[in-house]
Amino acid sequence: MLIPDVQKPKAADWTLDAALPLLSRAAGRPVDHLVGGADPFIAVQDAVNEHHFDEIIISTLPKQTSKWLRRDLIRRVGRLGVPVTAIVPRQKSIRDTIEDSDDVTRGMIMGG
Repeated sequence: MLIPDVQKPKAADWTLDAALPLLSRAAGRPVDHLVGGADPFIAVQDAVNEHHFDEIIISTLPKQTSKWLRRDLIRRVGRLGVPVTAIVPRQKSIRDTIEDSDDVTRGMIMGG
């Protein structure tokens, strides 16, 4: 697992403590990790040059908010010669957002 070097740790989507056990369980074996630099493409390129990978999985924010997608990261990484799978969540609809908000509100009212 290669995680970005986040300048503001509170802004990180994932922490190693949270991600490594989940990924290890999904992989059925321990997962190693690397911390990349400020440029995600350079970080991936360095990792590919230094290690062997069967596949690269890039998980980003939705298209509307992802800096990585605006920088064409997936296509650029694909040129490194390792198969790339992109996980790009769809932006929530207004209805999904309202329903999620209602669920949280109901949980608070019910003491959940």
